[in-house]
Formats: sequence, structure tokens, C-alpha cells
Amino acid sequence: MLLARVLLFLVAAAGHTVFWVAIVNRTHAYGWNRKLVDVLMLACMLLCGFGVWPLAQFAAGAHYPSTWPRLPELLANTWGYASLALAVLALLHSAYCYYHPERRGGIAKRVVSPIKLVSSEPGALLAPGLPRWLGGLPGNQVVSPIRVELDLRVPDLPARFEGLKIAHLTDLHMSGRITRDYYDQMVDLANAWLPDLVAITGDIVECDACHDWVDTTLARLEARSAKLFVLGNHDVRCDSGETRWRLVEAGFIDVGGHVVELSLAGGMCIVAGNEAPWFLPEPNVSLLGPRTAKPDELRLALLHTPDHFAWTQRHGFHVALAGHNHGGQVRFPILGALLTPSIYGTRYTQGVFSHGGTVMHVSPGTSSYSPIRWGCPPELNLITLRRA
Repeated sequence: MLLARVLLFLVAAAGHTVFWVAIVNRTHAYGWNRKLVDVLMLACMLLCGFGVWPLAQFAAGAHYPSTWPRLPELLANTWGYASLALAVLALLHSAYCYYHPERRGGIAKRVVSPIKLVSSEPGALLAPGLPRWLGGLPGNQVVSPIRVELDLRVPDLPARFEGLKIAHLTDLHMSGRITRDYYDQMVDLANAWLPDLVAITGDIVECDACHDWVDTTLARLEARSAKLFVLGNHDVRCDSGETRWRLVEAGFIDVGGHVVELSLAGGMCIVAGNEAPWFLPEPNVSLLGPRTAKPDELRLALLHTPDHFAWTQRHGFHVALAGHNHGGQVRFPILGALLTPSIYGTRYTQGVFSHGGTVMHVSPGTSSYSPIRWGCPPELNLITLRRA
């Protein structure tokens, strides 16, 4: 009987937690004022903690200690049953996201291999103090990246772009918590692959003290044709104008809010960068017209948030690259990711999605601001385009 009540409480608590986390996820998706978002997140955390009380009363029933504070029975039971229903909905939603038709057909081949980074001593890739201590926790993968080589099956891909290689980096979060040596080694690995394009999709520099890392590290990235970037929501935490200027000086093309034409593989590649809602305006793609009118043209979209997937489909992009969601940062057994700052919840946490003639790759990030990752290692994504 006791075990049954404990399980009842745990399931209800899981549903209760998922509810408040879902609200937090949405507050981080709309580009609202940062202080307002922080206040709302704190309020959700307090309400999440407070809500455990009626769940304990609900699960204990008649065994709830008479000396403990007590809520009206109707209120406790209502919230208890609602939380159980939310837990069931969370499981159904996880299954819906995992088996969604958009996840089918986009990958022709996927090869994953661990990356063994070199460091002078254990933990040296993390800053001393709390980051290094957290990095040493069992199972923490924050500086244990993997190399993921993906062949994307792209509908209507012009024949001249068959085999085009793109190194996709995102969510670097250069803050000093993870040392520059980590980024230097990731740059070396990307360069060794000899990509045609390098694409960075936002959250690049987290603080002004790390702007020099653009000059010393990111400037070393090499591409046969072009290096491209957009900014993300965390780039507003420092001087984003300085970040843009330094990246352009390092040989990158700023496609944020722009449409850029590149001569590539003997043909034309149209690249558009969408940084909304944090940087406006969105790129003016209204003049592109249907892509069937230009069958030899490749259309590539760089996004920070994958919430713009529908936008890329409306405007006939072949390929979209995004990040932002960090794969959930922490992935739980059965439930998977919970923390996903998206209006779609955990639908576009990470992976490859294909719909409406567009294939979107959502990276879990090349690095991280928070020095914690469980069940979700950072990735160096090396993408090859293949004709569907």
C-alpha cells in the first residue's frame, strides 16, 4: 500500500512538473524582455515547488498526517487527478514527437563517433570553480562531444549540389565557463573535414570578455566556398554589434535578416538568415517565388530557433539549419527532453525533420552555457546533401 501511494505521488509530481516546465519553455520562445522572462520563470519554479504539497495530501489520502498543513480535500484531489492526467499527456506527447511523420525520410545515412578531446589535466576544459565541479559529476557530458556525420535526403535538390558538405555549428555560448581550448579543438575537427560551407546558427558569444575568441578561434574555421552566421537570443547578453563586426572581419558573411546570393558548385545558392524574434526584421524572401521556377537554384535557411520551420516551407527552402533547443540539455528516461525553449514544446528538440519539400536539421549544440548535459552530448555536425 505504501509503495502504491509513493508511485502515485511520483507520477502526479511528474505531471505537475511537466506543466510548469511547459510554461517556462514558452516564455523563452517569444523574445520577451529578459527580466520579465526571469520573473516568470521564478514564479513558475515557486508554484511548482508549492504544488507538491497538495499532491502529497492527495497521494496519502487518509494517511496524511493530521499535524501537517492541510488544503481543502476537493482542491487537493482536483490538482492530484489533473497532475495524473498531465503525466499521461506528457507520455503521449513524447510518443507523438518521437514518431511524428516529419521525422521520417530526411536522413539517408547517419554515422556517430565519439570525440576524444585532449586536455592537460582532468577537467581542464572547464573553468575552475563551479563549472569544473559540475563537469565532474557522474554522467555529465558537457565536454564529451560526439561527431555526427549526416547525409540529408533533400527533395528536388539540384544535381550540381549533390554531395555539398556543410559544417554546422551552433550554440557555442562562449562565456569562459568552457575554456577556449575546447573550441579550438572543435574548430580543428571541423576544418579536417574540408567543408564547402561553414554555418553557425546563433548563441555565439555570451559575454564581452570572450569577443577576442572570435579573432583567435572562430576566425580559423575554413570553408571551400563561404562561412555564414546568424545570431541568437543569448547574443543579446553582450554587445551583439561587436560580435557581428568581429565575425565579418574574420571572413564570415552575416545573413541575419538578409538574403544573400552565393556562386556555389557552378550554380546559385540563395541563403537567408532568420534571427526573429530577437533580431528583426525577418529577411525579405517574398521575391524569391516558387522554387520550381528556378530548378538549378539551392535555397538554404539559417535559423536560430526551429520554430521557423513552417516559414522555410512556405518560401521553398531546400534545407534549413537551426539550434537553440540544446536537445533539452538533460534527457530523462522514457520522457526524454523537458526543457525546450520553443512554442512547440519538445517537438523540435533535436534531429532531422522533413516536410513540405524542406529538410531541417536541429543541432543540440556544439557547446553549452550551462555546464551540465545528461543524455544529450554536444555535437559537431557534418552534413552532406543528397538527392532524394
